[in-house]
Amino acid sequence: MKRQLTTMVLSLATLALSGTVSAQQDRLDVDLPDGDAKPLIEGTCTACHRLSFITNSVGNSQEDWDKVLSTMIALPDQQMNTITSYLAEHFPKKEDSHPVVVDGPVDVNITEWLLPTLGSRPHDPIEAQD
Repeated sequence: MKRQLTTMVLSLATLALSGTVSAQQDRLDVDLPDGDAKPLIEGTCTACHRLSFITNSVGNSQEDWDKVLSTMIALPDQQMNTITSYLAEHFPKKEDSHPVVVDGPVDVNITEWLLPTLGSRPHDPIEAQD
Protein backbone atom coordinates (compact mmCIF):
# COMPACT_ATOMS: atom_id res chain seq x y z
CA MET A 1 0.00 0.00 0.00
CA LYS A 2 2.80 2.39 0.96
CA ARG A 3 4.61 1.64 -2.30
CA GLN A 4 1.46 2.34 -4.36
CA LEU A 5 0.99 5.65 -2.57
CA THR A 6 4.62 6.63 -3.18
CA THR A 7 4.33 5.70 -6.85
CA MET A 8 1.14 7.73 -7.20
CA VAL A 9 2.67 10.80 -5.50
CA LEU A 10 5.78 10.61 -7.71
CA SER A 11 3.63 10.23 -10.82
CA LEU A 12 1.54 13.27 -9.92
CA ALA A 13 4.65 15.34 -9.15
CA THR A 14 6.20 14.37 -12.49
CA LEU A 15 3.01 15.28 -14.31
CA ALA A 16 2.78 18.65 -12.55
CA LEU A 17 6.43 19.49 -13.28
CA SER A 18 6.17 18.50 -16.93
CA GLY A 19 3.21 20.85 -17.33
CA THR A 20 5.19 23.70 -15.77
CA VAL A 21 8.18 23.08 -18.04
CA SER A 22 5.90 22.85 -21.06
CA ALA A 23 4.21 26.15 -20.20
CA GLN A 24 7.61 27.80 -19.73
CA GLN A 25 8.81 26.50 -23.11
CA ASP A 26 5.65 27.82 -24.80
CA ARG A 27 6.64 31.29 -23.62
CA LEU A 28 9.99 30.98 -25.40
CA ASP A 29 8.11 31.55 -28.64
CA VAL A 30 10.87 33.61 -30.28
CA ASP A 31 14.65 33.49 -30.27
CA LEU A 32 16.19 36.60 -28.75
CA PRO A 33 19.47 38.03 -30.08
CA ASP A 34 22.57 36.78 -28.26
CA GLY A 35 23.79 38.88 -25.36
CA ASP A 36 24.61 38.84 -21.65
CA ALA A 37 20.99 39.42 -20.64
CA LYS A 38 19.41 36.83 -22.95
CA PRO A 39 19.32 33.95 -20.41
CA LEU A 40 18.29 36.36 -17.66
CA ILE A 41 15.37 37.65 -19.75
CA GLU A 42 14.36 34.14 -20.82
CA GLY A 43 14.28 33.07 -17.17
CA THR A 44 12.70 36.17 -15.66
CA CYS A 45 10.28 37.56 -18.23
CA THR A 46 8.80 34.23 -19.30
CA ALA A 47 7.59 33.59 -15.77
CA CYS A 48 4.68 35.87 -16.69
CA HIS A 49 4.48 36.33 -20.46
CA ARG A 50 5.78 35.33 -23.88
CA LEU A 51 8.99 36.78 -25.28
CA SER A 52 7.00 38.01 -28.28
CA PHE A 53 5.68 40.74 -25.99
CA ILE A 54 9.21 42.16 -26.19
CA THR A 55 9.95 41.48 -29.84
CA ASN A 56 6.58 42.82 -31.01
CA SER A 57 6.78 45.94 -28.86
CA VAL A 58 7.38 49.43 -30.22
CA GLY A 59 10.75 49.40 -28.44
CA ASN A 60 12.13 51.84 -25.90
CA SER A 61 15.19 53.68 -24.70
CA GLN A 62 17.04 52.19 -21.74
CA GLU A 63 15.36 54.70 -19.43
CA ASP A 64 11.92 53.82 -20.77
CA TRP A 65 12.60 50.06 -20.59
CA ASP A 66 13.54 50.64 -16.95
CA LYS A 67 10.19 52.37 -16.35
CA VAL A 68 8.29 49.53 -18.04
CA LEU A 69 10.11 46.76 -16.16
CA SER A 70 9.77 48.58 -12.84
CA THR A 71 6.00 48.23 -13.13
CA MET A 72 6.33 44.46 -13.51
CA ILE A 73 9.04 43.22 -11.17
CA ALA A 74 11.55 44.40 -8.57
CA LEU A 75 15.06 43.34 -9.59
CA PRO A 76 18.47 44.15 -8.11
CA ASP A 77 19.97 47.24 -9.78
CA GLN A 78 22.69 45.25 -11.58
CA GLN A 79 20.21 42.82 -13.13
CA MET A 80 17.83 45.63 -14.09
CA ASN A 81 20.69 47.55 -15.74
CA THR A 82 21.87 44.44 -17.62
CA ILE A 83 18.37 43.72 -18.91
CA THR A 84 17.44 47.30 -19.82
CA SER A 85 20.71 47.98 -21.66
CA TYR A 86 20.23 44.74 -23.64
CA LEU A 87 16.62 45.64 -24.47
CA ALA A 88 17.55 49.20 -25.49
CA GLU A 89 20.32 47.87 -27.75
CA HIS A 90 18.28 45.12 -29.43
CA PHE A 91 14.78 46.62 -29.19
CA PRO A 92 15.17 50.41 -29.50
CA LYS A 93 12.26 52.75 -30.10
CA LYS A 94 10.85 52.08 -33.57
CA GLU A 95 10.72 55.14 -35.80
CA ASP A 96 7.23 54.38 -37.12
CA SER A 97 5.67 53.97 -33.68
CA HIS A 98 4.54 57.56 -33.18
CA PRO A 99 0.89 58.27 -32.42
CA VAL A 100 -1.42 59.20 -35.26
CA VAL A 101 -3.28 62.49 -35.03
CA VAL A 102 -6.97 62.12 -35.86
CA ASP A 103 -8.63 65.19 -37.37
CA GLY A 104 -11.92 66.34 -35.96
CA PRO A 105 -13.79 65.58 -32.75
CA VAL A 106 -13.44 62.14 -31.20
CA ASP A 107 -15.42 60.71 -28.29
CA VAL A 108 -13.23 58.91 -25.79
CA ASN A 109 -14.24 57.05 -22.65
CA ILE A 110 -11.42 56.34 -20.20
CA THR A 111 -11.84 54.22 -17.09
CA GLU A 112 -9.04 54.09 -14.53
CA TRP A 113 -8.34 51.34 -12.02
CA LEU A 114 -6.01 51.48 -9.03
CA LEU A 115 -3.11 49.03 -9.42
CA PRO A 116 -1.54 49.00 -5.97
CA THR A 117 0.56 45.85 -6.32
CA LEU A 118 3.91 45.66 -8.08
CA GLY A 119 3.52 43.37 -11.05
CA SER A 120 -0.19 43.96 -11.47
CA ARG A 121 -0.95 44.77 -15.07
CA PRO A 122 -3.93 46.77 -16.30
CA HIS A 123 -6.58 44.52 -17.79
CA ASP A 124 -9.96 45.55 -19.03
CA PRO A 125 -12.43 43.58 -16.87
CA ILE A 126 -15.05 44.07 -19.56
CA GLU A 127 -12.90 42.09 -22.01
CA ALA A 128 -11.56 39.43 -19.66
CA GLN A 129 -11.24 38.67 -15.98
CA ASP A 130 -8.02 39.70 -14.25
